[in-house]
Amino acid sequence: MDPITTILAALVAGAAEAVKPLVGDVLRDAYHGLKAIIQSRYAKVSLGQLEEAPDSQARRAVVAEDLVKAGADKDTELLQHAKAILDAVAAQQRTGSDVVGLDIEKIKAGSMTLEDIVSAGAAARIKEAEIAGAFVAKGLRAGVDPKKA
Repeated sequence: MDPITTILAALVAGAAEAVKPLVGDVLRDAYHGLKAIIQSRYAKVSLGQLEEAPDSQARRAVVAEDLVKAGADKDTELLQHAKAILDAVAAQQRTGSDVVGLDIEKIKAGSMTLEDIVSAGAAARIKEAEIAGAFVAKGLRAGVDPKKA
């Protein structure tokens, strides 16, 4: 990836991820650090509209053009911060998808009831289950910060 594409990808990913309630402080701090570098070194690059709509191709194009005009593509420290954000986003996504409130494999049961399971990732994962009677699942909530549930 060329430097501008990397920086832009980090800005878009950071803007999209930093507003999520379960995002860790490392990612949020890295994103704010990247913004601070851009705002202090490249004052003509406006990030506000990109933050409001990170999926907008038009807004991405304007920021990319402004970064090129400002010479940000030659800023190795800025590029390092951008790469760190992309790594943090990838780690956050891996961690979130690996979290399971209840993980059961190879179970045989007469009946089964799951209630009030709260997890940042999947609420429950069951593989190879043989349940002869009733199976009841109530109050399972996925993608929720258990501390705030």
